[in-house]
Amino acid sequence: MLRRSHWTLYAINFQLRRIDILDSNPYGTLLGGTTWKQIHNDQLLINGTKIPWSRLIMRRLSIALHEARPESTVPKFGNYKIGLLPNCPTMTPGSNDCGFFVANFLRYYDFDDGDLSEFYVPVCY
Repeated sequence: MLRRSHWTLYAINFQLRRIDILDSNPYGTLLGGTTWKQIHNDQLLINGTKIPWSRLIMRRLSIALHEARPESTVPKFGNYKIGLLPNCPTMTPGSNDCGFFVANFLRYYDFDDGDLSEFYVPVCY
C-alpha cells in the first residue's frame, strides 16, 4: 500500500481471519505523537457514511477479486479485523527506507502465527 509517499504492507491472513498492517513508521513521540490509527483509519465520507480508508480499501479489494473471479475459493475478507502488527521493526524517523522494510516484511511475515519470524536490518556505518 502506498499512501502519503509511504509504503506499508497489508497482509491478508486468511488462516487467522485478519488483516495485519506492517508499518515501519516509528509512531508515537518520534513522529510528534502521531498514531497508526490516525494514518490508517482516516475517515472518508462515502455516500454519507464515514468509513476508515483502510477498511474501504480492503472491502473494495475483496469485492473486486470476487467480481473478477466469481468461482474463486478465496474467502471474502472485507470485514476482517484490521490492526497494526505489534513489535513491527521501525525505520529511523525521517528516513525513506519504508520500501526496504516492506520487502523484508514480505520475506519474513509468517502466516501461520501472524508474526514476523525474524527480520534483517543491515547495520549502516
